[in-house]
Amino acid sequence: MFDRCSMRILFVALGLAAVALLASAPSQAASIPAWLDQAITDFNKNNPTSPIEFVAIKDQYAWYRLPKGGGIDAADIRGKVYTIAQASGYAKMSPEELVTTARPPVPSGAATQKKCWSRSFSMTVTTGQERLLTSLICEDTADWKMAFRVIQ
Repeated sequence: MFDRCSMRILFVALGLAAVALLASAPSQAASIPAWLDQAITDFNKNNPTSPIEFVAIKDQYAWYRLPKGGGIDAADIRGKVYTIAQASGYAKMSPEELVTTARPPVPSGAATQKKCWSRSFSMTVTTGQERLLTSLICEDTADWKMAFRVIQ
């Protein structure tokens, strides 16, 4: 049998092993769903003069940018982002967009709040189980920032 000291050592060792396993497990926030990566790739093939570029993963969102120009305004870019979601099997949860703020990632310096449009989508995965997608489209000086967050 174990004495109290041996039991404490065993519990500490088990606790450290559990923490190590959790720390090595992949995080949802640190990945981009394969369907989203493919949808962006397909968009870029169809729009070679104005490709969407990956920026970073920040605050559970996969962030992208599209340089301004080419006559693309706020309504156009929102339509493109919503088409990516809907073409991937997601349906709008509401007929209305929301205007909000976010802090898109920046290459250097502090991120600042930008005006953004947000829309939520859902997809039925199995009976009673849905996958949720939130999109953000933010206006910046030189480009549009787009973000997607998938909750499974």
